[in-house]
Amino acid sequence: MHIVSRHLADGTPDGFEFNRNLLTNKSVMRVLASVEGVSNVKRHWGDWKPAIEFSYRGAPCVVYLPHRRSDVYIVSESNGMSLAPPKKPTVDLAPIRIAFEKEPPEWWILAAGFVAIVVTLAAAVAVKLWLET
Repeated sequence: MHIVSRHLADGTPDGFEFNRNLLTNKSVMRVLASVEGVSNVKRHWGDWKPAIEFSYRGAPCVVYLPHRRSDVYIVSESNGMSLAPPKKPTVDLAPIRIAFEKEPPEWWILAAGFVAIVVTLAAAVAVKLWLET
């Protein structure tokens, strides 16, 4: 899975982001739960809260959709009620990042994309044949 590191202005690692279209929320929670040191994994519904909250080695962390962007999830430490990350991260999220790098995309999401492409191509060929007659 393609993962992009995020850094503060001074170069300090500040979490990471990944394509949310390849994993379901249930899969994200499963990956988080598989990492040693992660606890209290909770899913939230609604736009005003992070998608998933969890604790990592005692530090509050979040998985959330950035404002006006729905194609990626950002994983970082939480800053209380704000989604903004803390000034200086207190834990290294590298083990969580590694767990997401090892997680394969959901097979059915890839299959659905493949089927959509095949159906689109078949429809285009059918329209072309119909127009030629």
